[in-house]
Amino acid sequence: MVGGTPKQHKMCLFVSIALDDTSTKSYSLFYRKTEQTMLKITYTKQASKTLRTMQPKTAKRILTAIEKLADNPARTDLDVKALQGRDGYRLRVGDWRVIYSQDGLVLAIEKIAPRGKVYK
Repeated sequence: MVGGTPKQHKMCLFVSIALDDTSTKSYSLFYRKTEQTMLKITYTKQASKTLRTMQPKTAKRILTAIEKLADNPARTDLDVKALQGRDGYRLRVGDWRVIYSQDGLVLAIEKIAPRGKVYK
């Protein structure tokens, strides 16, 4: 989102506390959750061609992982590491690697290849 404030959503949590054996007291706790902006995903020609030529099931797994990364780059459940010796990051999806860079709100997918060929 450019040039505005994040949308606010109210979330409610209900808590019941037992005061004694016969009575309980219920409370409503409200907090605000900000909506994050998903990063725009761009692909190089090589990355697009690799996705088109691979098996559909594998391509779907890779695209799902890329979308999760674009939705929240700080996720801890994805296997992401910074590249050594050059700028960028790698995302591991099984035996496949996705080399990408992030510039502001753009996630640029540079290369998708099997583990042994991606760094060459």
